[in-house]
Amino acid sequence: MKIFILIMPAVWLSFLLAQSGFEQYSDIDSHALNTPAHTAENIKTLASYLIKPAQTEKEKVRALYRWVTENINYDVQSYLMKYNKQRSVKQILKERSTVCDGYSRLMAELANAVDIEMVQVIGYSKGYDYRIGDRFNDNPNHAWNAVKIHGTWHLLDVTWGAGYIDENNRFVRRFQDHYFLTPPESFILDHLPEDERWQLINQPISLREFEDYLFLKPAFFRYGLSVKSHYKLSLIHISEPTRPY
Repeated sequence: MKIFILIMPAVWLSFLLAQSGFEQYSDIDSHALNTPAHTAENIKTLASYLIKPAQTEKEKVRALYRWVTENINYDVQSYLMKYNKQRSVKQILKERSTVCDGYSRLMAELANAVDIEMVQVIGYSKGYDYRIGDRFNDNPNHAWNAVKIHGTWHLLDVTWGAGYIDENNRFVRRFQDHYFLTPPESFILDHLPEDERWQLINQPISLREFEDYLFLKPAFFRYGLSVKSHYKLSLIHISEPTRPY
């Protein structure tokens, strides 16, 4: 039997002023969360309603993100059965259930309906069943979005923004602000696109490097921490000591 010991490398952590420069979306969020049901009958009607109070492109994207995270359930059964039921966006709006592919397609169509350039990104992620030290095969396992705001591309994951799967294989809705326009340097720790241009970092990394990167939860960033160096984790593999009889 082998025991895995994780040693976190020495990293420089900086405490940031949690609210310094933090944009408040309370009015936008409130509007999105109180959207009348009849407006969700089609993409154009829904998107047009959601962006009504928005003054900027970022606020428009926020309104779309907040509605989807609150109203679309994750289809745990399809995920566990490895069955990706290809629902149309119209079906997703009606059934209010999908997996990451559907979340990201819905988000992109909502954005494009109000002239915001957004695309679906396919790649690898350290999600629900990931364990530190895992290796990925050649098949991508996740989908998210990239959006252009005022000429600059940003990243977001509306699936992970909606919630998570608990130990009883149930979807738990828990809004995660961290996955809304996440800085690329943080996003790359648990998301690696197939197409390296969507990494949006100065020095793109390989799949092997991604596997060896630190694995951090959103709370790390929520408390104002950031990684300044040494992105690679260290694993020491040892055997369990032989016990005397």
